[in-house]
Amino acid sequence: MLADNLKQVQEQIATALDKRKNKDLLTGDKVTLVAVTKNHPPEIITDIEALGIANVGENRVQEAKHKQEALGKHGYWHLIGHLQTNKARQAVALFDLIESVDSEHLLAAIDKEAERIGKVQDILLQLNIAHEEQKSGLDKEDYLALLPKL
Repeated sequence: MLADNLKQVQEQIATALDKRKNKDLLTGDKVTLVAVTKNHPPEIITDIEALGIANVGENRVQEAKHKQEALGKHGYWHLIGHLQTNKARQAVALFDLIESVDSEHLLAAIDKEAERIGKVQDILLQLNIAHEEQKSGLDKEDYLALLPKL
């Protein structure tokens, strides 16, 4: 069943890429498929690895820690979703890429911990360019002010 789902997702990605007007802008080799293992047992990671998926996504630090303790750290781990500053230390230790960094305060906490353990932490900044109150992320002005510090 997992293999069938993967095939379907890969076909959807290929179809979406074919529909692009400027096909040189984004090609299949520039698309990263991340298997989100939220609420699944650790063994799912072994299953996705067997299908050739190396990118694992989790949105909870504790769940990722549990899975890595159970199986070891396999693949390239993405922290997706919001990260609380008080969990930055664990997140830097567990994840290869921290997505959705939404404040300068969180960025500083991640940077401090990464420096402490001698790691260059890959991150993605989350922007809230529409200024939607229910969404998190840096607004354009905060982002522009932060750029020189990056």
